[in-house]
Amino acid sequence: MSRPRSKSSAPFSLRLASLVVAAAMAAIPLTSGIALQHIETAARLAPQLEVVVIESTDCVYCVLFRRNVLSTYEDSPLARDTPLRFLDLEDVAARRLVLAEPIFVIPTVLVLRDNEEIGRIPGYVAWDDFFHSINYLLARER
Repeated sequence: MSRPRSKSSAPFSLRLASLVVAAAMAAIPLTSGIALQHIETAARLAPQLEVVVIESTDCVYCVLFRRNVLSTYEDSPLARDTPLRFLDLEDVAARRLVLAEPIFVIPTVLVLRDNEEIGRIPGYVAWDDFFHSINYLLARER
């Protein structure tokens, strides 16, 4: 009568060879260091433009901005080229931005290049005024 084979019934040498091949493959980098260096350099050289909306939790006009302007922006060609994100005024990340002047009005829409302010739209504006303003600010930087 033959004994039932267990999952580890492969010969020891075959299991050992599989482990050696797996270890060797894990040690080979998928991308060479030179290629990674070029990718990182290109990413640093390309200035990053973005739109950041500074808001607050109790801000009625921030809610209006999200409802009336955000969806239109997300559907526009601008959104593909210039991402938009929201930051709370009290958020640590908001304090790391390099601003031309303090923020006195919320919502405030900032246009940033590498986290440094290059333009702003203070206060709530309707979507048509927002697009006129944001197009003007972005056109100056492109």
